[in-house]
Amino acid sequence: EKTASGMPLVVKYDIEEGSVVLFNTNAYPGNPAIKGLYEKYLGSTMSHITKEEKVWAIADDSVEFCVYDDCEIKTLYFLAVDWYNSPEDIRYATLKAGKYEYKVEIPFGTMIKCVSNGEKSVWTCDQNGEILKLSNNKIIVQGTGISKFVIAEDGILKKVSVDFSKEVIKEIEKE
Repeated sequence: EKTASGMPLVVKYDIEEGSVVLFNTNAYPGNPAIKGLYEKYLGSTMSHITKEEKVWAIADDSVEFCVYDDCEIKTLYFLAVDWYNSPEDIRYATLKAGKYEYKVEIPFGTMIKCVSNGEKSVWTCDQNGEILKLSNNKIIVQGTGISKFVIAEDGILKKVSVDFSKEVIKEIEKE
């Protein structure tokens, strides 16, 4: 696309390992005249980038998420943000891990933590538990009372309850 004076409206410059994109306009990105162009460009860029990710999430407007990258382990946090809907409604997000996708329940008012290495993923179902370590053969968690976790591996979900009444740090045993 071009500006009214015939200049390119969007210009991308590759610089070393990254790139810079210039929108040749003085309009704010939310301006109705330019908003659609920003949305289209950012949407296609994010779609392209996230396809390459081994671990990522997909959510609608009712759930926000963030992803922290620590080498081979990714930590994701999910939170329902649609405060204007009924708190009894369960929201959902999709965890993409390796070649599988898993449905994650997001109760309103509860931050859900998920840890994944792309082959195995584990997430909390409440805020009583915490994931300390994940490897292909070991999951170490801590918590109080009885906490529930979901383990996702090879396309299969397994719910596990862990009783922390005698020990606050436990290993989830592989069955």
